[in-house]
Amino acid sequence: MEKVTAFWAKNKNQILLICLFMVFFISENISAVYLSTGMFYPWAFVKFITKYILFYSICGIIILCMPLYIGYILLAINSTFNIIIFSWNYYLGDLPSVSALTSVLQNNLIDGINIISYLNTNIILPILILFVLESIFIYKINIIRLKRIIILPLFLFIFFSYSYLYLQKHDLQFNRLSKSISENITHRGYIATWIAEIMDPMGNIVEMTCSPEKAQKILLFPPSDKIVYIQVESLDYKMIGYKSNQHIVMPFLTDISQKGLLLKIYGLKKLTSANSDYELFNTRITNPLFVYYSIMDKYPDSIVSYFQKKGVDTQFFHGWIGSFSNSKNAMPKIGFSKSFYQEELIKEGYKTDTTTRMQHISDRDLFGFSQKHIPQNGSFFHTIITMTMHEPAKNNINPLFKGDADEGFFTNARITDDGIRAYVESLPAGTDVLIMGDHTPYHGPRSVHVPLILYRTGEPVPMKSPDISLTRCEASQYLRRVFDLPPVSSDIPVVEEMCR
Repeated sequence: MEKVTAFWAKNKNQILLICLFMVFFISENISAVYLSTGMFYPWAFVKFITKYILFYSICGIIILCMPLYIGYILLAINSTFNIIIFSWNYYLGDLPSVSALTSVLQNNLIDGINIISYLNTNIILPILILFVLESIFIYKINIIRLKRIIILPLFLFIFFSYSYLYLQKHDLQFNRLSKSISENITHRGYIATWIAEIMDPMGNIVEMTCSPEKAQKILLFPPSDKIVYIQVESLDYKMIGYKSNQHIVMPFLTDISQKGLLLKIYGLKKLTSANSDYELFNTRITNPLFVYYSIMDKYPDSIVSYFQKKGVDTQFFHGWIGSFSNSKNAMPKIGFSKSFYQEELIKEGYKTDTTTRMQHISDRDLFGFSQKHIPQNGSFFHTIITMTMHEPAKNNINPLFKGDADEGFFTNARITDDGIRAYVESLPAGTDVLIMGDHTPYHGPRSVHVPLILYRTGEPVPMKSPDISLTRCEASQYLRRVFDLPPVSSDIPVVEEMCR
């Protein structure tokens, strides 16, 4: 007892500094997980923080045991990532993965964007204050003297508790992803999930199917030689018929979904929305670790190429920049004779939407421009990819939705819906209109599905919606049946194609 007392008297200031550092460091990181996921109930909070105290204690001890300058670097990296986590979640409503973050850096997804404007300024100052305090603590801590006596045994105990008690209980491995990224973040936190994602990148891949047989179970929508495909940014299946303040948010899409065929499509976002139209056009299953327009050079089964070879007018319209996911270079290879992006629309006198951070062309203007290119005679296959629903409106909120937590998102959804209405009503009678969400949204109602609506102008063809869920690749198989194209084998080795 006397030795313990003497040890305490000699080292109490150091021990208190260590405790203070651990409290601040652990609290910062637990807050980043808890506040960004928002998946936990108050009665589960104690259980929630217990598992994270274990893991972030390991991380904190590692920082303390490092040379001082390395400790500063690790703290700076940790604070930077916490700012990114809060900002990513605030503006996108999503949880950042390693693959998503690297995609932003490697695939020109940030071209034309003021990154600083995406930082959540409300969180920067608190995190900077925590960084300064934590840096002061590790500067004043003389860890060498206490490492063997306290730190090393404590580290081994906590690591054993976390690895063998918690991970095994939840059927997790330290170096493997066995669930979705969001589930892993819920169970592990960001740091452990990112480590596992780096060590096991293929664990993030969700099994997908592309069965031609599944598509054969759906009654055929009557084909036409006039076709428009509209890929709507962040359009969830739940948005069809969804009400805010007793008003239907997207009345036109809701209306035509009842006058045509409504299909339910599994809407997982695979790194970037460009992979969504890649899957639909080419009847392929994508790996969410790659941007396919950036790595593929040939598109032998492209639906668009089929129409182009028949002499059909094929045009592509996008409200964002042409360099996005290498789209401008890829679209001619897919089969589009003409393509128009933000750059072309600006030359035509259209202005970017300055109310959004990405400053894309508003859907209202995009549809207005596309309308001018509708052929009055002959067949055509046109594709329009929207952008407005990517972010909620920050001002000029539609009075119908004021007071709703998602009023900004619903405002932009109505703008998109109105733009689609004006465009579709200008199409020649007998045009087949295909409307699909690119992926589940960052805001508003969210499910795991997006809608695919098939509607004919002038002479609606109401069809019973099947109680079946398709992948985008299976939806593509269905469209191949509609357009009388041969099915694509579900066993195509996509990875081998990428490596040719």
